[in-house]
Amino acid sequence: MLWQPPRETREFLARNRLLGAPARFRDASIAEAYYCGLQYEHLPAWSDTAVPVAQRAPRVVLPLYSHVVDEIIRFSWGGHREPALVAQATRTEEEAPGDDVGPALTADQAGELSSLVCDVARHAKLKQAVEDASCRAGVVRSSLIVIGMRGGHLRCHIEPGHHCTPVFDAEAAPGTLKSVEIRYQFPKEEQQPSGGLKTVWYWYRRIVDEQQDTTFRDAPVETWGRVEPRWEIDAERSVTHGLGFTPAVWLRCMPDSRDEVDGRPIIDPTLHTVIDDLCRTWSQKGRAVSYGCDPKPVRIGVDEDERQKLDAAPGKPWDVPVGGDIKLLEIQGSGAERAGDHLRELTAAFREAASFVVASPEVLRGDISGRVLELLHRPMLALGARLRQDAGEAYARVANLALRIVMVTQSSGSSIWLPRVGKISRMIAETQLAGPWIDYPMQLIWPEWFPVQAAERKADAETAALAVRENLISRRTATRNVAALFGVADPHAEHEEIELELAKAAEEYGPLLNPPPKGQGGNIPDGEDQARAVDEEDGEE
Repeated sequence: MLWQPPRETREFLARNRLLGAPARFRDASIAEAYYCGLQYEHLPAWSDTAVPVAQRAPRVVLPLYSHVVDEIIRFSWGGHREPALVAQATRTEEEAPGDDVGPALTADQAGELSSLVCDVARHAKLKQAVEDASCRAGVVRSSLIVIGMRGGHLRCHIEPGHHCTPVFDAEAAPGTLKSVEIRYQFPKEEQQPSGGLKTVWYWYRRIVDEQQDTTFRDAPVETWGRVEPRWEIDAERSVTHGLGFTPAVWLRCMPDSRDEVDGRPIIDPTLHTVIDDLCRTWSQKGRAVSYGCDPKPVRIGVDEDERQKLDAAPGKPWDVPVGGDIKLLEIQGSGAERAGDHLRELTAAFREAASFVVASPEVLRGDISGRVLELLHRPMLALGARLRQDAGEAYARVANLALRIVMVTQSSGSSIWLPRVGKISRMIAETQLAGPWIDYPMQLIWPEWFPVQAAERKADAETAALAVRENLISRRTATRNVAALFGVADPHAEHEEIELELAKAAEEYGPLLNPPPKGQGGNIPDGEDQARAVDEEDGEE
């Protein structure tokens, strides 16, 4: 879940944050406000009856936006669905690099590099960083992942995309950052001479490029951001890293060719009005239920004096004069029922438009097949597959960037507290060919969306084994097809291990399992030889 802004953000959203800002910043800020449940902070309170209902802040603010986004991200990344990052081989043992470019990885080196990358990802929490960045990009359309070295440890910093202005390197690989500026406003509570606290707004600014990571001193916001601050470099928070490349990765959510900087949010902006209608309908339904639970007493045919007594003592028993009448005015609840039906329809429409599927408990009873669950969650699977593709590419770039930072830092003689850091540097030196750095080809091995039942796993394994026996497919193909069933991250390495075990078993137990044919000698005599030996022994006796 994203960081929750302080209470002072209501001012910021109402008067400052969106004034004079570009459309990219305004749209992302509104989406972030809906995610954080602060989209109505600038409106009058629900109890202010002088303002029409449509212009008040609802009494009930549903966290539907954040719930849908968080659940979709968890559905794609969480639980048993966590991916494995595997390096891919680029040449065989017999092939020489020649005049090729890029990394030259054999199958053995790829397996070893995969193990090293897992150590780096675990130590630097790369998977958690990419998942967080994917969530933020799903709200504001893009995000930034900055990787740095602090205290000898790799660390990741995530920044929402609307706080950043990226500059891409036109001469490098697509998506490579040349520099990026991080700039936004934030509040501080400062002590006043009178003894009280006052909220003061400041600018934050940071520029990361190929040689330096420069942070500026916080500058006061003047005339609500329409005047450029007087920037001063903060030497304590700035560093010259000298890497020769920008240690950052730009992540776009569901990108397309219409926008080179940002992608598309998980929740379409046109659904914001549906959330508004839901929140206000819930608030009005709550008001109707409160009125229905508190019936109003009404007396009929009462003199003026008696009416004044009624006002002075509401809620108490009354003496009804002769010829008078008294009743309880109670709401029948039909409006609340219609509101409930309307809420269910709106919620279902919102979830359908957002490709968010909630299976009913009646459907999920018993031992449900994984294939049945896939059919039920088909819209959500399509969205999750797209998010996996974007986040998976970012994960591979982040892993390569971390390896490159480790290599440069290690060669400079700085301390790195990372398992097998020397081996990582030697592996990179052996496999990266001359010329510019080219990322290692890495593939994310994703498990099945839903756990496969034991019966399904058995049927698939038996089908693969039958296809091998009938010479329809090779053992290597069968291993690759059933790898996901048994949690095998690298099918190629698994097949090599199987071949090694078979060769070892044939060497140790081959004579026992495959005895020589009859009459061709050997250590195990056949039946006639055994009978002849017994007769000879009897004759000697």
